[in-house]
Amino acid sequence: MHLKSMKLANPQTLAAITGDAFLLDSQRSRASSWFLACIIVVICIALVSDYTLNHFYQTGAYYWDSGHFAYKTAFSTSWPMLEPPLLHHTLHEGRYIYFKIHFMPIFYLTSALHRALPFLPPAAYFSLLQGVWSGLLALSVFIVCARSHNLVLVIIATLTTAFCGPVLSTIGFPHTELAIPALFLLFLALRSVGYRASSYIALGLCLLVREDAGLHAGAVLILLAVAQWASGESREAVRENVLIAIICVVYSFSWLVFQNLYYPAPFSYLKKFTLVIPSDRT
Repeated sequence: MHLKSMKLANPQTLAAITGDAFLLDSQRSRASSWFLACIIVVICIALVSDYTLNHFYQTGAYYWDSGHFAYKTAFSTSWPMLEPPLLHHTLHEGRYIYFKIHFMPIFYLTSALHRALPFLPPAAYFSLLQGVWSGLLALSVFIVCARSHNLVLVIIATLTTAFCGPVLSTIGFPHTELAIPALFLLFLALRSVGYRASSYIALGLCLLVREDAGLHAGAVLILLAVAQWASGESREAVRENVLIAIICVVYSFSWLVFQNLYYPAPFSYLKKFTLVIPSDRT
């Protein structure tokens, strides 16, 4: 009876049943993959945050630059961005303006978020964000490699990127600039899987990290465009990367000009440490 009924079954019905089963297996596989991704990201965040906390609470952090970034991450609420009161020379002098060193509007966003987490001390909050940047590196690689059937290779690639040399070096010398490669890789990863709106949000946040972030992003995108052109990729893909690279470079150049015009020498750290021959530094 069963065999006869199978033979008499409508081919379209069998195809639908088979398709539903395949879709269910695919959904389960995807859910398992994203569960694994969440575990890896949480591990990265926890480890980097913990080691950065040790930098503050165990080994004894120094003000330049970890203490400075901890303050800026939590208390940047004014325009122009001001330095902490401890840097005053005298009571009669105004507070120093941070833009003479760097333009990092990402601190406005992190400070706004810190208002929702007032129970976190600035050092702990900054440490948590350092962990988040490492977690985003892991997530970016996982998004790109998730289609691979070699799960072990995916895990290895994800963890080695999340704990690469620059990340490990920032554990002992924490810097917010770790967010630049983290957010830029997230942009590339999200764009590669079709989440274009989310990818451009990630790129926008990347540009907010520091005034020269656009130069780094633009250089990579130009190299990517050249590689695409050489390998015969579509003109649309090449044109898109070139256009985004130009926007990134123009953005950074605009803020560099802003720093140069409004904070000229001898107060400009841009000129003191960047636009100068090393032997001429005083």
